Amino acid sequence: MAVICCRLGRDGSGRGPQHGAGRAYVFEDGATGWPQVAELAGSGTATGDLFGGSVTVSGGTAVVSAYHGNDASRAYVFQESG
Repeated sequence: MAVICCRLGRDGSGRGPQHGAGRAYVFEDGATGWPQVAELAGSGTATGDLFGGSVTVSGGTAVVSAYHGNDASRAYVFQESG
């Protein structure tokens, strides 16, 4: 089993939520807890895009949304590998 959590506005820069595009993190059930196994980011996302505003998972596929300001919102599809 896996769980996906999002941090809206985070981008790894450490500058705070208003400075980032957002990230989604994948955690997998393990013998000693829930280690992070992946970090997801949208291509072409920018400050304030709210990547991770909505997430759905089916099997090994995750769909993560991003708002993109005045542009059309987008959905990013990630497929589990391996």
